[in-house]
Amino acid sequence: MWLPRSRIGKVVAGAVGVTGVTVGAYVAAEPGVRRELRFWSVIGPCIARYVWVDKMVDDPEERSRRNQALNEAHAKPVVDLFMELGGPYIKLGQYLSVRPEIVGPHYRKELKKLQSEVPGKPFSEVEQVLLSELGDTFSEFASFDETPFGAASIGQVHTGVLRNGQQVAVKVQYPDVKWKFEVDFRCISNAISIAQTLNMIDQREDTAVKYFNEIRETSMRELDYLQERRNLEALRNTAGVRYAGKICIPDTIPHLCTDKIITMEFLEGPKLEEEVLRRLLAVGVDRGTTSVRSFFSEKAEKLQEVESRAASLAKDSYWAGAFSRAAAMIGPQTLLWIARRVQHARDLAVWTACSAVDAADWLGVASTSHKEWVHDAQLDLSTRRTEAETREFLDVLLDVHGHEVFQCPLYNSDPTLETL
Repeated sequence: MWLPRSRIGKVVAGAVGVTGVTVGAYVAAEPGVRRELRFWSVIGPCIARYVWVDKMVDDPEERSRRNQALNEAHAKPVVDLFMELGGPYIKLGQYLSVRPEIVGPHYRKELKKLQSEVPGKPFSEVEQVLLSELGDTFSEFASFDETPFGAASIGQVHTGVLRNGQQVAVKVQYPDVKWKFEVDFRCISNAISIAQTLNMIDQREDTAVKYFNEIRETSMRELDYLQERRNLEALRNTAGVRYAGKICIPDTIPHLCTDKIITMEFLEGPKLEEEVLRRLLAVGVDRGTTSVRSFFSEKAEKLQEVESRAASLAKDSYWAGAFSRAAAMIGPQTLLWIARRVQHARDLAVWTACSAVDAADWLGVASTSHKEWVHDAQLDLSTRRTEAETREFLDVLLDVHGHEVFQCPLYNSDPTLETL
């Protein structure tokens, strides 16, 4: 059938209009599509600009300069997008923030915000989860703080007080988090595939895919709060007993726990990251000037000097024989214990001398050189005490996590041996 040109134009325009309305209605009705479109609205142009520089700029120095400029320009918008969408983007960003071999410094600086600045959801969003999961048992709360105590990729934590007076922490999973994870992981997977096709990332060892699959598998397991609760209880009964007096592991409230809620006793204390940074700063590790690696390298060099002096001393036949006889008689561990006690006795003597000089200063009879000696001696005592406490703190931290992962083996929602 032949149609006039004017009518053809009207038909095409009508068809396009109907298609546009249909697609728009579908996008409006399908939140997963909206999330994907939001993701690609930021990531798409970002990838395109990197590709343009890579393909169109031949000079290596100029290409590097332009890539640095792109890093500065896109780091904040990308992290803001991760913060806005939440879910696995938060978890992915947290992972990348500590992987300098994968992302550059501009991105890592912004991504570190995801370690501690994740915004919580409005209470109205988690309230429906609390009521649907706990039902009548929610009435056991005498009070419940609607402001989140902390937030993460899967859920957020609120504090409350039970009618028996016990203060508790309640970890609540966000509603609809499972389908959001599935949609978001699909977007991330597609972005990695595009980046590989365009040679933006190394394909030789398929490292990006390996890391991504690991994050996806771990994240999907972490959606099971019942398994996480079982692991927490198992860890309390193992590591909690083994390291009693050094660590505290909260006890759970089983009848107030579901696969989307974990209720546990609330323990006061600073955040782990803040305490580690405080202790490292106290012994001279400043994130702005001194790296942890350079700090411990300096300590290793000093240790080598001490070992060298000890080795030269051991070459003396008399001292070598004395050390050997002592170690043979009482054992090396006992010898080390005696050495520590001698060091403690020395510290006590120095502290006593400092107190005597302070008393003399109060009487007005202490010399300037004595006061300078006290200042240096007290600083040395404080530094060595702080270093020893920090070393013990980090040793316990690593021991507990090593026990958790390698001996139990338990980590968040990983399956226990009984379920494997």
